[in-house]
Amino acid sequence: MSLIPRKASVGEVPILDLGPLVDGGDIRSLARDLRAACEGTAFFYIRNHGVPAGVIDARLAAAVPGGVGAALAGFHYDTALRAHPAALAATLQVLTVAQLLFGTDAPLRVSADQLQGLLDHGFSAAELHAIECGNAQRLLPRWKPAA
Repeated sequence: MSLIPRKASVGEVPILDLGPLVDGGDIRSLARDLRAACEGTAFFYIRNHGVPAGVIDARLAAAVPGGVGAALAGFHYDTALRAHPAALAATLQVLTVAQLLFGTDAPLRVSADQLQGLLDHGFSAAELHAIECGNAQRLLPRWKPAA
């Protein structure tokens, strides 16, 4: 297993076509594809959802005046169900390591899976420390152990 970080290719992220759902067509294939995406990458794109781009853009502009990137930068995120190559690569395109907190989503995933996913990504020792406890201690200084 490689510890060299890599970016997920577009071909690794499933694209789900909601056209049959919007148009009242047969959705069995869509249901199979959705299940496969959730069990595989746990991350997917959606197309043909029927909502015009102008509507989405206007709603986003009204809800997030500074832009989505600025809104996302104000939050912190756990690693639960995110310690997968494609999900981590996508996450780190938008966030920084300083925004990640260790999480497992137990009992759906065990801690060992989460740790292995983080190790496989190739984070440095300092980045792993930040994710595992440093970022939380920075956010909640009263819980930081005495030196």
